Amino acid sequence: PLYSSAASDVYKRQIPRSLWVSSAALLSTGYGDYTPITFLGRFAAVCTALFGIGAVALPAGILASAFTERKRKKD
Repeated sequence: PLYSSAASDVYKRQIPRSLWVSSAALLSTGYGDYTPITFLGRFAAVCTALFGIGAVALPAGILASAFTERKRKKD
């Protein structure tokens, strides 16, 4: 093999950790006082953050589309 089994164990642990760090950096406000420790807690935190962003982005997109359509009809 190209790598040892010890190295593969390290990489198997690093991939979920790197996904958590990237999603926390992307979705957080930067406070970081309380962070989940378990996989289930981190999964729930990412799902909650994505749902919160979607809850704001979806109506904003609908409103922007309605304003654009109304402006297009006015012209």
